[in-house]
Amino acid sequence: MDGSNDRLDSWKEIAKYLGRDRTTVMRWERTAALPIRRVQGGKGRSVFAYKAEIDRWLAAQPVLPDGTIEPAVIGAESASPKVGRTGALSRTHAALVLALLVGLVSVVAVMLRWDSPTVANASLVGEEIVAVDTGGRELWRHPLLHVDGGIVPARLLIADVDGDDRREVLAALHFMRHGGHGAEAVMLFDDRGRLRWQRSLDDHYQFGTTDYAPVWFPDDIVLYRSGGSPRIAVAYHHHTWWPSVVVTYDADGRPVDRFVNAGWIRSLNVTSDGRYLLAAGISNSFGGAALAVLDPASPGGRSPEAGGTLPACSNCPPGSPVAYFVAPWSELARPSDTPTVIVQVDQEGGIEWHAVQREAVDNGKVPNIIIGFSPNLEIVRRGVNDYFTEVRTALERSGQLSTSAANWREPLVREWTPAHGWQDR
Repeated sequence: MDGSNDRLDSWKEIAKYLGRDRTTVMRWERTAALPIRRVQGGKGRSVFAYKAEIDRWLAAQPVLPDGTIEPAVIGAESASPKVGRTGALSRTHAALVLALLVGLVSVVAVMLRWDSPTVANASLVGEEIVAVDTGGRELWRHPLLHVDGGIVPARLLIADVDGDDRREVLAALHFMRHGGHGAEAVMLFDDRGRLRWQRSLDDHYQFGTTDYAPVWFPDDIVLYRSGGSPRIAVAYHHHTWWPSVVVTYDADGRPVDRFVNAGWIRSLNVTSDGRYLLAAGISNSFGGAALAVLDPASPGGRSPEAGGTLPACSNCPPGSPVAYFVAPWSELARPSDTPTVIVQVDQEGGIEWHAVQREAVDNGKVPNIIIGFSPNLEIVRRGVNDYFTEVRTALERSGQLSTSAANWREPLVREWTPAHGWQDR
């Protein structure tokens, strides 16, 4: 390495000079006295170092058999009591000292963990994910690399994924690319902003003669627990209008199950008692809004297509949902708008399924069908919002509807179950 006094003016330059990543270099500063200097009056992230000082530090570090270095932790030698001539008494004393040190380190670690701020919110700022605490103070930021277009965050979810009482950040992102469909990624960051894992979906599904291949873009993400183990469900849609897949991952980002739907899944939720994973979206085969009710312990399979207008999937995972509901589009619907369909769960366990019939134009209002379920999936309400009635009345007066208000009836719901097939509800 060059022995001049040239300055390295950022963590990135220091890491490049050492041939390590930024996280490793920051750890070496904390634990092994890597000579890093701070810019006076600058922010905590403003650092610099001199090559000559780093070279002298490197020369003092132990070299492993493979030729790489692994700096010794400062204080490690002094914290190791030596056995001298006093024999058993010295060994007993050493054991007591070591036990006290271990206990002290554990207490300090716990105190620091209790006192350290936790992530309260995260947002996409430019090309970085930024996490803040409850007071709005920045905790960390993570740059997103290799971005040559915009970034659309499908969802940033703050949650304790691994049950350690620290809140991680789950990010489902759509990267737009110049001249192409773009790319996607689902990422998990720990409470200090370190990337634990990143996943992209490369599934292929065959419907009829059409092969639906990547890119798949995330729409929603939800965290739940099954048998005490964390599960992360992500809804992806194909870059064309059809189909979608809900992939369930474990805490380490390994895929556990897949559910494929003939239509986009737009919203995910979990019932308050944890019995069901809910996936709300669109059924292209049956022409309406869809609600798939999945078993959280085994949320794999495919949407029921028998009797639909589109071909079934020939290579989708085996299995089926616990139940599958379809609310056919009303006479107000414009399915080409790719309308929004969401599922909500209230504090009492009630479920509401909202199916927007067309996008808002200028007033921000949308005509909406609303179906309410009990926690046991019994339909307890079916109706429309006020704006649905306003739009319907206006279209009827202008002669744009083929049916009159006298023939109006509440929304139809069809239900499919493995035991009974399709039934009207």
